[in-house]
Amino acid sequence: MRRVGLLSYSLYLMHMIIIALVLEHWLIGMSAPPTVPVVVFAMVLPGALLLATVTYFAVEKPFLELRRRYLT
Repeated sequence: MRRVGLLSYSLYLMHMIIIALVLEHWLIGMSAPPTVPVVVFAMVLPGALLLATVTYFAVEKPFLELRRRYLT
């Protein structure tokens, strides 16, 4: 759970991008988007967690370390 807490801001920023990509792919590749929210959630969660993890370690964490270095 602590890891999800660390990723929460990145996850908040990235989840809508993944939802849009999933729905766009579904609309282009299939006849209709999934209407069951659980299906959309199951499709979005792994991608959103992966993108949030990459964003956290590539962007957020280096800036947090810079902040600590300049504030101390």
